[in-house]
Amino acid sequence: MIKQKIAAVFLLLVLTSGGCGLIEVEPAPPEEPVLKVTVIPPRTVLLDARENYGRRHIWDFGDGNPPQEGGPLVRYTYAERGRYAVVVHIENNAYHDDGPAIGNRPYPRQNVRSAYAIVDLLGAEPRAVILVFNAYWKPVGDVLSYLPTVLVGEASYDPTGEGLWYQWEVVRVDPDTLEPIPYPPHLDGYQPPIEYIRTHEMNWTVYLRGPSCTAPPWMYRIRLTVTDKHYRQHTATRYIRVW
Repeated sequence: MIKQKIAAVFLLLVLTSGGCGLIEVEPAPPEEPVLKVTVIPPRTVLLDARENYGRRHIWDFGDGNPPQEGGPLVRYTYAERGRYAVVVHIENNAYHDDGPAIGNRPYPRQNVRSAYAIVDLLGAEPRAVILVFNAYWKPVGDVLSYLPTVLVGEASYDPTGEGLWYQWEVVRVDPDTLEPIPYPPHLDGYQPPIEYIRTHEMNWTVYLRGPSCTAPPWMYRIRLTVTDKHYRQHTATRYIRVW
C-alpha cells in the first residue's frame, strides 16, 4: 500500500510539473495582422491596416527608402513602376516587450506584429499576336496554296508603353510530331539552318518555300515572343502549310 501511494504522488508531480509536462498548454500568439492594398494607377497605392489594433505603425515600402512612421491608412507614390514588398510593423500595448512566458521560453516582442503584401504596379502582361498575309497583302489562314508566300508578323500589346523586344522563330516541322526537321538543300547545295531567326522588329517579312504541287505541303511553325523591360514574356504560336 505504501508503494502504491508513493507511485501515485510521483505521477501527480509529473503531470503538474513545468517544462515538458503532459498537461502544459502554451498560450497562442496573437493572430496575424491584415494588410490590404489598393492600386491607384499608375504608381500610387493605398495601404490599409485598420483592421488591426495598434497604436503605432512603421511602414517599409520596399523601394529602398527608409521606413517611416504613419497611421494605419497611408497613401504612397512610387518613383517608378515595379513590384514591391510592403511591410508594416504594428505596435500595441496588449503585451509587454518581454512577453508572457510560454512554458519556460519567453515570447519575444509580442507587442509588435508585422504584415506584408506584394504591390504590383506593372499592369497587364504584354500579349503577342501573329498576323499572316500573302504576297498581295490578303490575310490568310493556316493553309497557303500558292508561292511565293510572304509572311508579315505583327504584334502586339505594350501595357506599360515602355517598349517591347520581339523575338521571331520560323522552323519547318514534321506535320505529325511537330518536331523541327531540316530543310532540303537548295539547287546550289546550300543547306538552310533551322535555328532561331531573331529580330527586334515588330513587323517582319519572310519568304517560305514549299514542295512541288503533287507532294504533301510543308508545315511551318511560327513563334513570336515579346518581352517587356521587366522581363515578362508572352509567346504566340501558329502553324501553316505551304505547297
